Amino acid sequence: MAEGVPAPETGADVAATVLDQTAFVEDRELITAFLAVAGLLAVVLKRQRIGLIAHARWLVAAYVAMALGCVFTVAETYFLPQVLNALEHISYLLCTVSLGLFCWRAGCRREVALP
Repeated sequence: MAEGVPAPETGADVAATVLDQTAFVEDRELITAFLAVAGLLAVVLKRQRIGLIAHARWLVAAYVAMALGCVFTVAETYFLPQVLNALEHISYLLCTVSLGLFCWRAGCRREVALP
């Protein structure tokens, strides 16, 4: 080998480098996913009270989609990264659409009165 020219990396070296760069979950992602799942538990436990909110199904759908996006973010680190990344972004899209529908339905109806 010529001096100053790096030796070619083996497949194991490349795999170890890729693993070092991608196979970790950032603390904030893990905490966000944990809080999102805990929030889902709260939604399930308080579903009767949440049901009193006009058009609550859109609000709940937005939260569920957001929570799934957080879980997909963490899960994509360990397996099926391309598939779970796509699902993550689809979840956030559905969250946005659901929240928009909730706001539109709740804001454009006369039957909704805010206290």
